Amino acid sequence: MTRILGCCAPVLAIGRHAVDAGAVASRRVATGFDHPVFVASPPDDTRLFVVEQTGRIKIISNTATGTVLPTLFLDLSSRIQLLSFDDEERGLLGLAFAPDYATSGFFYVQYVETPAFPGSGDVIVARFQVSANPNEAAPATEKLIFQMAKPLAMPNTSEAYHNGGTIAFGPDGLLWMATGDGGGWFGNDPNNCAQNAGSPLGKILRINLALVPSNGVTVPGGALCPQLPATTAIEIWAKGLRNPYRFSFDQLTNDLYIGAVGQDTHEEVDVLAASALTDAGANFGWRAFEGNEQNTVMCPLDVLCVKPPFSLKFPVHEYPHSGESCGGSITGGAVYRGSDPTVMGHYFYSDYCQGFIRSFVCNGAGGITNDVDRSAELTPDVGSIDIVTGFGTRSSGELYLVDWLDGEVFEVPEPSSSALAAAAFVAIASLVRSDRRP
Repeated sequence: MTRILGCCAPVLAIGRHAVDAGAVASRRVATGFDHPVFVASPPDDTRLFVVEQTGRIKIISNTATGTVLPTLFLDLSSRIQLLSFDDEERGLLGLAFAPDYATSGFFYVQYVETPAFPGSGDVIVARFQVSANPNEAAPATEKLIFQMAKPLAMPNTSEAYHNGGTIAFGPDGLLWMATGDGGGWFGNDPNNCAQNAGSPLGKILRINLALVPSNGVTVPGGALCPQLPATTAIEIWAKGLRNPYRFSFDQLTNDLYIGAVGQDTHEEVDVLAASALTDAGANFGWRAFEGNEQNTVMCPLDVLCVKPPFSLKFPVHEYPHSGESCGGSITGGAVYRGSDPTVMGHYFYSDYCQGFIRSFVCNGAGGITNDVDRSAELTPDVGSIDIVTGFGTRSSGELYLVDWLDGEVFEVPEPSSSALAAAAFVAIASLVRSDRRP
């Protein structure tokens, strides 16, 4: 197999540059959340918005003091039905603020709606607008952007797994979305949806919001491998992914990092340079390949197992499963672009099953350096980091993660006391400005 679309471009050794790994620490910002899965912040805003899998979004108004506002920003809990937290991959999963949020007030969420039948439910992307109160959304402003049915597992029941979960605005101003292959209780993408050129499953999608019709784009159900209707609003940008649960763009380089969940043997991180983002068509190889290795169940039967003339995009980093019943499930993270020079340019990621937190630097030549296990040094003085289900950044480049098990939000690395004081001052100033906004 040949590799296409090289790894992230080298970062120039000026300004916010990448350096060798150094010891870091973490700080608990706030607690009391109900199964948080993600954290996000509007552009040039000091508030943190915490996404709870159960359907609510809450605001940390001051990260220095850990102040959580008592009023919900948005409540979609009536749309969410979670059958079991043991292996639940549905619920409210993603949040993205429009680049012009300060003036438009638009933000977007991704969730799996309350199913019409037990165990089912469509994947939804919807737009909302903030109300006159900057800390409360206006639920009545909801506009459907995208609704995707899942493959049928049995009569009247669609697959509950592999829903992706991240939406984010790319450097092109378009809304990017990751989708899983649709599930399949016995694995191996039984309908080969990830390689199906017409299906949105197992893909990276790009949504041109200006072209989305007033009633949104709907992928009808009832098929083993649902098909995207003809539309100019949504492009299938890349294919061949099992479940790209978390992806992010490097704030400095615009490179795309994808944490893709494996099946039996390996977890992987795929990295695409910003220069390659204008070219659609990347194929990450699933179901024929899991990471760099052939899927022994599918190969040599699958056509992609034949080396020429296919060109696949292989991961820049992969790691094996632990051998436990839950051997591995990567939580993709983000590249640190904050104020700590010791980890500048490091991509932080975690694993739901193995419990570690690691970081590495993409070396610009298709590989990585400094893959460091940060788990011990990131042990906080208050609270504990147990199960990381999402990372997020602010415009300042500071990095945050959420602990799904204990409902906590942590800042990584721990900022200095002077940085905390500055953050508190900026937060107060921001709230004053927000209150004055008409």
